Amino acid sequence: MCVTNEEFYAFTLTTGRPWPAHWYAGWRGRSGRPFPKRLASQPVVNVSAEQAEAYCVWSRSRLPTWMEWERAAAGPSRQPYPWGSHWSADRCNSVESERGSIVAADGYSGGDSAEGVRQLCGNVAEPVIAPGGGYEWRGGSYRLRCELWGVAYAFRRAEADARASDVGFRIVTD
Repeated sequence: MCVTNEEFYAFTLTTGRPWPAHWYAGWRGRSGRPFPKRLASQPVVNVSAEQAEAYCVWSRSRLPTWMEWERAAAGPSRQPYPWGSHWSADRCNSVESERGSIVAADGYSGGDSAEGVRQLCGNVAEPVIAPGGGYEWRGGSYRLRCELWGVAYAFRRAEADARASDVGFRIVTD
């Protein structure tokens, strides 16, 4: 699953690393964290690949490679969607689902891949280690038409310091 706001907040508390720019210190008095409590289980966004890599060092994990991500998303038969070969707006958080915002990292269980990996299509895009090094964003987001792209929306090269309001990250533990 994607790293959540709550998990990333624990990282910032422990390491002193900066928060994502959209978090607000004023919320700490109300929720004990720099975001509303209802956002705790949502994927953290506006985090660069560099920040994600720092989180990985802290959590003894790593970002997935493009091949790992693609294998998890498309399966061995190279399906166009993590759940199979037929589109369903009920299986992911994309423009077609008409939600219009990020949902919890454990939402949309009907869109799980054959291996049980959640939200590889929609909700938030994610940086992976690109072929030849560097980073690229994969998986689309709630702001994109995932029916059109499916898991093929995977080739947006990203600078290490790039951030976006619809890009989070997931980790792999070996």
